[in-house]
Amino acid sequence: MIHFHTNELILLFPGSSFPSFLISVGESHQQTINSTQDGVQALQGDSVTLSCQYSLATNLFWYRQYPSSPPQFLIKEYMEVSGFTLKKDSKRQMVALEISVAAVTDSALYYCALQPTVTGNTDSQYKNLTRNWKSICQYLKLWLRGGASREVNSHQESSE
Repeated sequence: MIHFHTNELILLFPGSSFPSFLISVGESHQQTINSTQDGVQALQGDSVTLSCQYSLATNLFWYRQYPSSPPQFLIKEYMEVSGFTLKKDSKRQMVALEISVAAVTDSALYYCALQPTVTGNTDSQYKNLTRNWKSICQYLKLWLRGGASREVNSHQESSE
């Protein structure tokens, strides 16, 4: 169980307990993608940045998963989504998801991937490609904290 409160948003990354994930590319190259943060805390209304470091990526994607729901495609490069920005720094091989104003509705798990991975999108580019879940780099929990509380089940171990 995770206890929710009302004033503060907290973003948790898996940290060192989560391995790097790999995708085979040909016979001698592999693409990798890793979380660059162990955790992030933010107040409701703050700007929040989540980031990954990658190698050999041509396209980068972010997904969001709400409790009891499958992950949903959120944003990819060169796409505009209100409240979200994807920024790629090719020199540093970093990709960041910026949430401009964190809100209760942003409470979810977030995933960064090297290629389309999830069901639920009508565009064939985003059909279910389960083998590609290996490309997920980071998974984090975003929730509110402070003030009145409520409880939510979580798949991730947490400290209260």
